[in-house]
Amino acid sequence: MTKKKKKTTTSTTTTTDPKQVDVQTEPTHNYLKCLLDSAGAQYKGSLFEHECRIGIYGWRKKFLYILIILIAALVVLNAALTLWIISVLNFSMSGLANMRVDSDGLTLNGNAYIDDHLFATSISSRKGQSLRLISDDNITLIARSRTDGKVTNKLSIGNSRLRAISNDFRIYGRDGRLLFGANRDKVTVATDTLQVDNLSGLRFSRSIQTPLIQSTGHSDLGLISPERRVTVMAPISVALESRLGDVSAISLQDLRLKSRQGKLCVCADSGKLFTAPADSVCAADDTICGQKHTFKTIIS
Repeated sequence: MTKKKKKTTTSTTTTTDPKQVDVQTEPTHNYLKCLLDSAGAQYKGSLFEHECRIGIYGWRKKFLYILIILIAALVVLNAALTLWIISVLNFSMSGLANMRVDSDGLTLNGNAYIDDHLFATSISSRKGQSLRLISDDNITLIARSRTDGKVTNKLSIGNSRLRAISNDFRIYGRDGRLLFGANRDKVTVATDTLQVDNLSGLRFSRSIQTPLIQSTGHSDLGLISPERRVTVMAPISVALESRLGDVSAISLQDLRLKSRQGKLCVCADSGKLFTAPADSVCAADDTICGQKHTFKTIIS
């Protein structure tokens, strides 16, 4: 009797720890488990420890920490410097320190120091305050042409001098009336009186046109020509009057008194000269001689 051998297979069941997973058979599951294990479970074996190390380690980690610390220090230092500059310069939403910028222009409260040139269309002070321009050397105001940029007017205030360059120089009063004007052709003084207080008087190289020449106070009035002649002309009349002294006419050669129309008369008491019609006698009212009967005829 032949006995048949039964082939038996034995199956062994291996129970594993639920915390351990075969890395060789299930790498993806092992990697996810390492990521999701927030409790920090301890894995046994060098293979498991090697597979579950995630992140930057060693010198790279130290270098990253040092770099983060340096960046944070630079950010703090930059913020501190920015706050210090803002506090020193007194920055605000309206401007810088005493300077305010608005739609009308630039407003400065206090003194402004200009190291070089200042270009502006208008410079004015606040209402009720004065405007002062101070310079150690000189102050120069320049106006240029809009078309070609050439200098049209220039005013320079320097040490002991004032220089103005202009084709037409004028000075007006508060009421808009012309007081003084000068150009290439003439000089105009539009005031009622031009007073000269110096001892040497006023010198003219050419002619002068005025309705009245009068001395002030008790000083004498003299019309002198050192080398040539003095000519006094008027379209209507010429009057010479001295209320407190004599009237003197001194000439190196002849003294000529000429009347083209009428006769030349003189007041006996005051010595004032006046003209009268040719067909009448020398007679004057109180405003000329003071007395009607004191006069003499010089030229008829």
